[in-house]
Amino acid sequence: MHAQIESINNAIEFVHLHKRQITIQGRGDNYPARELLIMESCGLTDARRGRFDRDIKTNPLNFDFIDPLDEYGIARLYIDLAATTFGDVPTLIEFIAMPNGDSAAWLTACVEVNPSLFAWITEMANQLETFDRKIFENLTKTQSNETPDETLKKNKRRRRK
Repeated sequence: MHAQIESINNAIEFVHLHKRQITIQGRGDNYPARELLIMESCGLTDARRGRFDRDIKTNPLNFDFIDPLDEYGIARLYIDLAATTFGDVPTLIEFIAMPNGDSAAWLTACVEVNPSLFAWITEMANQLETFDRKIFENLTKTQSNETPDETLKKNKRRRRK
């Protein structure tokens, strides 16, 4: 067990906080396995959040292939993940290179332990779903009484001509 995880688990001060331990499987020497302990948000995690935020602001990614808006979103998500996680916490660069399944497992565990901290993710997903539904409804509106399926079929026929 990672020494930091063992220390947090054995600390009487944190015994009342909700925690979840996960293991991210490695893929050879360049992508080692990681033991992570996600802990409910508290004063300690708030202090860590401030440190991670400061570190990212003073050392931005500066990759040509990452849009500044994407970098902001990645950093915002990473800060909350890393601040509430102990053990072999991935760096920001390791996080963006992490396979989707592993980052999803980490995020899922963090959301389970700290749902209010990650509520903005659920809200964004809901907004995108509403937006997609409105686009579909606008695309399928017709002046006749056609069903959306009939309208889509008719539009496909028009495009083929």
